[in-house]
Amino acid sequence: TRNDVWSIYSDEYSNIWLGLLGKGVQLYNPLTKDFKSLTIVDSTMCSDLFRSSIFSLMKDSRNRLWMITEYN
Repeated sequence: TRNDVWSIYSDEYSNIWLGLLGKGVQLYNPLTKDFKSLTIVDSTMCSDLFRSSIFSLMKDSRNRLWMITEYN
């Protein structure tokens, strides 16, 4: 299947977070060469992260990862 990558973030553990168009977030571990799809549901918006388009990934000063989605 096709995965359009819109954003990339590398964390302090060398994991690579990929924000995809219409397919949420995938986490790549270069040590194990394993991909994981994140399927977290936001109960306040009832939107499934797995199907969202992720336009930007960034970490704040408190070490929290933020995702800019099509639903904000």
